[in-house]
Amino acid sequence: MIWKESLVINGTVWPHLEKIPSVVTVETRFDGARVNRVDSVAALKRLHDEHPVYFRFMMENPIEYDHAFFKASHHLANIDKNEIVSAVFNNDFRSSQMTTDNLDLFYRSLKSFYNICCEMQQEIYINSDELLVVDNSQLLIGAPAQWGREMRVRIFA
Repeated sequence: MIWKESLVINGTVWPHLEKIPSVVTVETRFDGARVNRVDSVAALKRLHDEHPVYFRFMMENPIEYDHAFFKASHHLANIDKNEIVSAVFNNDFRSSQMTTDNLDLFYRSLKSFYNICCEMQQEIYINSDELLVVDNSQLLIGAPAQWGREMRVRIFA
């Protein structure tokens, strides 16, 4: 997948697959390419602590994703022994089909999570001789709009 000059919203890469790729690499031929990242597990822990009703609602209502011929449904967080171990979220690939009747609570929950992600977002720079390796279950990645930038994003199972 190629990310060109336009904005790429932070998210899990390829959430529309049943088995989400675990490793993502980002490389560029453009020195100083800007990449955004969010620790999604830490963001979910904040959502749990600051908005427990929203967190609980999102855990009870999986989000549906679709792109081209692929469609999958995932919970916002994966929990093991009461610990958040991974996350799945990408608003760009989120299906317009609703999986809940409570749209108000759904959008309030999404907005709260999105706001937390914006507060926790970090911007990094990569150069043409560097390779960024991302754990797709732990980080949401994206890129701000940047003139002349072109990044290659690859996935690995």
